[in-house]
Amino acid sequence: MLLADVLVCFLSLFIGVLANDTKSCAVSGFTSLLKCSSCSELKKFKLEKIEKSCFQCCEDENVSGTSKKYAFAELRCILPFIDSKERKSMTNLKVVYERGHRPTIRMLNEKRQVQEEIPIDTWDSDTIIEFVNERITNQ
Repeated sequence: MLLADVLVCFLSLFIGVLANDTKSCAVSGFTSLLKCSSCSELKKFKLEKIEKSCFQCCEDENVSGTSKKYAFAELRCILPFIDSKERKSMTNLKVVYERGHRPTIRMLNEKRQVQEEIPIDTWDSDTIIEFVNERITNQ
C-alpha cells in the first residue's frame, strides 16, 4: 500500500508539471480517447491526486459529436479486416500489417503526417468501420 501511495504521489507531481497538451497527456498515460466520466472513477481507487490532470486531458462526452476529421488513416495489423469488403470501399484507409505490432490506427493529415495514433486492441471490424467513416473526410 505504501508503494502505491508513493507511486501516486510521484505520478501526480510528474503530471502536474506537464502542460495540458496531447503529447504531455500521452506521456502521462492518458490517451486521446479518455472520457471525463473515467476521471470521475479515480476516487474509487484512491487516485484523487491525479484526478485534476485526468480532467485536463479528457474529452467531454457531450462534445463527442464534434470529432476531429482527418484526410487519411492508416490501420496497423488486424488481419481479418484486411480482406473485408468494407475495407476495399475505403479509399482513404491504408492497411499495413506489421508482425508483432500493437494494433493501432493512425490518423493522418493531407500531407500524410501522423496527427494521432489510437490503440485498437479490443475493437472489432464493425467498430473500426464506424470509426473510420466518422473520422475520415471524403470517405
